[in-house]
Amino acid sequence: MADALVMLRQMITKLPDATIREVDAGIEQIRLVNGSPKNALNWPRRQALASTFFDLGPTMLSIVDREHGIWVINATWGRVLGRTFEEMDGKLLTFIHPEDQTKTTTAIESIYENGVLDHFVNRYQHAEGHYVAIQWESRLVQGCIYSSGVPLP
Repeated sequence: MADALVMLRQMITKLPDATIREVDAGIEQIRLVNGSPKNALNWPRRQALASTFFDLGPTMLSIVDREHGIWVINATWGRVLGRTFEEMDGKLLTFIHPEDQTKTTTAIESIYENGVLDHFVNRYQHAEGHYVAIQWESRLVQGCIYSSGVPLP
């Protein structure tokens, strides 16, 4: 749990200060849930906190398994790529620019070997056909890749 909280804080360093304070308050509530059962929030409230946190800001956040199945993506993916969860689940690599396929596959292998990948850029195809360059930071956590991506101008 502590490692996940540290990683979440690292992912939000680019957000405005007011948003970071709101996220810190949400993280503290989640910490209370896990640290003190008698103070625990009910499950729907916990889901709402996580959803609110995950959908903040312009950063694309995801948790993906080895088979490229999406465990979680935030709403920013849809805003940036114009695609639904169903369109992307298990097919993320099909939307990567053909010239970026090999380097992306190599980068994914590197994450599984080294546990980390920073400042990686590739291009994803928007639903309207054009490509969007995205810079990624990724970590391997319990067999899944946790990523934070920022669209580049």
